[in-house]
Amino acid sequence: MYKKIINYLFYIIIFVLILIMIFTFAKVLHKEINYVPKNSINVSPITGERLEAVYQNAKNPMEVTYINSNEINRFAGMGDADIVYEYMNGETMIYKAIFYNKVPEKKFPITHIDNINLDVLPKFKFLDMVDLSLENRKNATVLFISFSPEFYSNFIYEDGLYYHFKNNVKDRDENTNKPISTSNIIIQWVDESSSYLSKDIDGKGDGLLFCGGKVLNIKWNKESKPIKITDEQGNDLSLLRGKTWWIIVKKNTSVVYK
Repeated sequence: MYKKIINYLFYIIIFVLILIMIFTFAKVLHKEINYVPKNSINVSPITGERLEAVYQNAKNPMEVTYINSNEINRFAGMGDADIVYEYMNGETMIYKAIFYNKVPEKKFPITHIDNINLDVLPKFKFLDMVDLSLENRKNATVLFISFSPEFYSNFIYEDGLYYHFKNNVKDRDENTNKPISTSNIIIQWVDESSSYLSKDIDGKGDGLLFCGGKVLNIKWNKESKPIKITDEQGNDLSLLRGKTWWIIVKKNTSVVYK
């Protein structure tokens, strides 16, 4: 009887050890699959995320100019963009979406497509939410930018992302029906005397960085390419891994957040 109990306990211990080995292997495998290595060629220099197949195996990102529209499909395909630049010239609202990791599989409402050099895009270091939580920044979970009575951008922060919305309804990518969201929002203020706005505008000035439900005053400088953003003391800034929505506005544009 005693021998049977010993054998029984032995088999239980072996079974438990096997379960522990399986659990440990699964945990290591999951970590390996989701690990984003630093300074790796498999990591996007634009988002800090693991790369999928780059567009047509090309080295250069694709820049897509979207049609000025208030129609429901104006954001079709934009959910896959790594960076979205938004600004207004005259009465024309302009969206320039940068695709590097992935491009929309369906058609989207565009006016122009260019292949651009990766070197002209801003370079950032990236951090995770846990790192950001250690920094002392003001809370900012709602953002309103009014370009004109007809055109504006609104964002609300939920579950680690800023969602673009209009009339209290989240905007969606018509291609996927997923909400339009971003990890980072940059406000770049330019002089009121600027006659023509562009993502390539030169100079320097002030701005705001929104990420992780918080806001930080920043400086931007594009006296040489690519544009560089820093904190008010001139220190380099890190963005959260993920997409960035970059808004270029004149200083007299209404920007409200809380």
